[in-house]
Amino acid sequence: MEDLNNKELEALKHIRNSIVHNGSKPTYRRLMELLNYQSPRSVNLIIRSLSEKGYLVNDEFGRVQVNNYPDYAEAETVEIPLLGSIACGYPNFAEQDIEESFCLSTMLAKPPHQYFILKARGDSMEQKGIQDGDLVLIRKQPTARNGETVAALVDQECTLKEFYREKDFIILKPCSLNTIYRPIILTSDFTILGVMVSILPRL
Repeated sequence: MEDLNNKELEALKHIRNSIVHNGSKPTYRRLMELLNYQSPRSVNLIIRSLSEKGYLVNDEFGRVQVNNYPDYAEAETVEIPLLGSIACGYPNFAEQDIEESFCLSTMLAKPPHQYFILKARGDSMEQKGIQDGDLVLIRKQPTARNGETVAALVDQECTLKEFYREKDFIILKPCSLNTIYRPIILTSDFTILGVMVSILPRL
């Protein structure tokens, strides 16, 4: 079988996890959220590619099944700490403050970068597919590009928002239909903790 690119591998993992735990593949809408896609067409293309490469097949009842899940997808893993909720202050990396750890594939948490996991709280980023209680994988880094979703420290609270740099200020923008959430305008006194890499599937 042909090798998978990173996005195909991520999609296949989400599909496999959903089949194992829910008995069926995720909906196109859920895959759009999990993969940060903006249109069903992108999901359709990646599912078609997985099918053409032989990783997705239909059983005798027409149900989608994962075929020959690649060994290398789980051959190398790294332990990533869960550091609590995204709006509960500065994440503490001390071992005694780590709530839990997860073993993730190095295809997702790629070395030599460092990563941590935060639990999203609230619905301020629902339009990015981030729901209340979701676990979000963050790559530690002090800078970000416009449009990236960042974990940032503002007034000693950790928040997850879209990042935009203007000439004289920074905008941390929510992505929600709920109008109570407003953009945060900053000129100083904030820290980027990292950039969101992925929303982890709920198992």
